[in-house]
Amino acid sequence: MHGYALYRLQLIIVILLPNVKVIFPLTERYFRHKPDRG
Repeated sequence: MHGYALYRLQLIIVILLPNVKVIFPLTERYFRHKPDRG
């Protein structure tokens, strides 16, 4: 069971890592263009 959880975690990391490179610049751009309040 522990090995299966580790496999799932590894799979999630492999799937998320490429997405982070795409999502992070988009969120950074969004927060930069968002009007600053306070």
